[in-house]
Amino acid sequence: MNHASSNASSDWSLSHGAELRALLLSRPITYDDGARQDFAADGSTNYTDRGGPTVGLWRLEGEQFLSNWPPSTHWDAYRVFVSPGRDRIRFVAPGGAVFAGRFD
Repeated sequence: MNHASSNASSDWSLSHGAELRALLLSRPITYDDGARQDFAADGSTNYTDRGGPTVGLWRLEGEQFLSNWPPSTHWDAYRVFVSPGRDRIRFVAPGGAVFAGRFD
């Protein structure tokens, strides 16, 4: 996934736990580059871009969102922020890369 964006704003809030789970399960995300992703309660996620669909895994731990894209066994961690209107989302990697999109 590569959805880097400079969509930074200080009024966005950190989302985690039950609040983030509810947001992710509520509706799909369309990223700024046009890719789409949806999240299922069983921990699976479907990501679709121009190359076609990919099935991965997701989970929440503390204040982090984690994702895994088989066959890799590595889990990538992100902090997740939502816009004041709760219509946009940003996944921020430890190195500072930002993957931004909107809820459909």
